[in-house]
Amino acid sequence: MDLFVNGTSVATGWGTGSEKISDPLVSKSWPHILANKLHCNTLWNHSLPSKPMSFTIADTMGFCEQYYERYGNYDNLFVVIEWLMPHAHGKWSPVYTNSVAYQDQIVLPVVVSQPETPTVYETMYVCKPRNVDYLANKPIYDHVSWKHIAESSRQTHEQEREHYYTTLYSLSRRLIESRQEVSMMQSWLQQRQISYLMFWAFGCGAGSSIRRLVTKTMSDILEQDSRFIPIGDFTSMSYGAEHSLETCRGHPDIHGQNAITEYLWQYMLKNQLLKSS
Repeated sequence: MDLFVNGTSVATGWGTGSEKISDPLVSKSWPHILANKLHCNTLWNHSLPSKPMSFTIADTMGFCEQYYERYGNYDNLFVVIEWLMPHAHGKWSPVYTNSVAYQDQIVLPVVVSQPETPTVYETMYVCKPRNVDYLANKPIYDHVSWKHIAESSRQTHEQEREHYYTTLYSLSRRLIESRQEVSMMQSWLQQRQISYLMFWAFGCGAGSSIRRLVTKTMSDILEQDSRFIPIGDFTSMSYGAEHSLETCRGHPDIHGQNAITEYLWQYMLKNQLLKSS
């Protein structure tokens, strides 16, 4: 089996493409532990901290298309998508840099907010090759300091961000958009008979209102797809933190990573997800 993980910082942060599957006693992240548990031949990990849903969709499609070009079928492929959160869209215009180091790259803003200050939005910048090799053993994203962003371009982005969150943003509208994005990704994978598993990384706590809203918004597509773990049952950040001895900024330690893996493994077995879609 070949495993493709497209997740967030919970899934080890910055994925580096085709990664060595180390000994299970050494592995410290759920993608590696799961790859060993599944006896995978290859693991590709293209996770990114605070990865917006639009990035997740584009990279899943891009990876699968290149995988098919190389292997001619999806028979041995299993895709795991760890969605960040439903209100993280990432649909921002690219920014420009004056540095020649990024002349072959697309520089993209990733807007984030911290749990303790949910209405304060900040931007980190990442670059991505214009022609991505998803099957290589190197990351597709790299961090770009704001100092390398052209000042006028950075100001334009910040104005766009401010306008969106003060004038256009609506949580209910964003949840409906995210439902459409998830549904589209499900259909795209199902049409190609690609085996997959989806779940959320972040749910703001088991009793939070966002979980109830997501459950209500997405109830119909969840009822039709056992390959999507409901947010009310599991999110990797919360579940991993609950089973950790010591978290780092809310992120699971090795005990939490092992717990995430075991949950996913048992869910796969219970729902017979390792068979063909």
